[in-house]
Amino acid sequence: MSQVISSPFRNRDFRLWFSAETLLTVSMSSQLAVSLLLIDVSGSVSSAGLLSSVVAAMELLGGILGGALADGYSRKTVIRRCVMTSVASIATLILVLSAYFNGLVSAQWLIMAAVSLITMIVAASETLADPSMDAALKELITPEQFPRALSAAQARTSLVSLASRPVTGLLYGVTPVLPFLVRLACDSSFLVLLHKVTASFDPPGAYPGHSRPGLISLLSSYREGLRHVFGDPVIRIVMLCAPLVNLLVFTGTSWAVFSLRSAGTSALSVGLVTSGFTIGSLVGAAAAPLLTDRVGSGRLAIAGLLWMGASFFTMFSLHESHYALFAVAILGMIPSVSIGSGLFAHVFARTPSEIQGRTFGVFTLVNGLATIAAPTLAAFAVDHQQSQALRLGLTVLASAGIAILALTRDIRQLPALREL
Repeated sequence: MSQVISSPFRNRDFRLWFSAETLLTVSMSSQLAVSLLLIDVSGSVSSAGLLSSVVAAMELLGGILGGALADGYSRKTVIRRCVMTSVASIATLILVLSAYFNGLVSAQWLIMAAVSLITMIVAASETLADPSMDAALKELITPEQFPRALSAAQARTSLVSLASRPVTGLLYGVTPVLPFLVRLACDSSFLVLLHKVTASFDPPGAYPGHSRPGLISLLSSYREGLRHVFGDPVIRIVMLCAPLVNLLVFTGTSWAVFSLRSAGTSALSVGLVTSGFTIGSLVGAAAAPLLTDRVGSGRLAIAGLLWMGASFFTMFSLHESHYALFAVAILGMIPSVSIGSGLFAHVFARTPSEIQGRTFGVFTLVNGLATIAAPTLAAFAVDHQQSQALRLGLTVLASAGIAILALTRDIRQLPALREL
């Protein structure tokens, strides 16, 4: 029997949490500035792609450790300390960039090393907090409210990103320091709002006797998370297939930035064209609750992934037309929110709260492989005119992932979320 699903925004703590996360969304939406900065400081698209992959590797390590921390330590403390580290690092980056662009430091290799190191620290600190933030959500809302919370978060992310991509490009064009000043202000304000959230983010009965496991015990505890992931047929298939499709999507979005910049496109124009990915996500977020409530999550995911695969396959031949690339970017991302919210609502519901962090950590590890490979693959293809070969290889892998989903009965039979 269908039921009315209440809005998570009726909860005061969730509203505060959503506002705090919005500030982090604004902060992290300046990622375009990081890509542009790496290209300009290194002077090479390939070098920038390699550095982006190293940054992604640091994010992966942070996510793995963060998944264990989320189930073994106070999640609110983990989040607060990670964001404080990010604030300190961004402040240092601002000082370094100010010295470089004002001619106080002329050694480019030194600036490149400093920018790379600080960027890695910021990336690692952010992803270290991510599993705690994901797991915290389970203590603020019910599984039935998850798609609405995720859709609201995606709509927020899309709206912020829609404005931030061209704005970041514009601010970067004035001076590369400005986007990072905005980021510093947002991260600092997040800490203020986090302090006002009264709810505990930890599962009931956590940490009896105020004991905390050591690092080795934390990492060893992943055995329980892995048993859960591989023991559940739905979670196992989603975990194995998602990276194959994500590699196509992540590489495609990186390729768009590198290809446009390599062709001499201005930072503002890069932001405007790639905002198509954001617009598509925004349209998809608006439709997601309606679709996930009424259409089986498995069927919705399979159809949506076929649509995305075809769109990104087309996109790789459109780098010479900004308007066409913009349009296909919109179309390609429309199903993304419905796919993610539908599948991960089932993962969310099937995972006990006490191992939520480690489960998300396993997903971070597997998806992180695609995140690491994407910038390097995209940059190599742009520098060596191998975009069509890249498109073919990525499409084959994505097709394999979609085929596995389609051939798995447990996935095909996943119900709509009103029946969860």
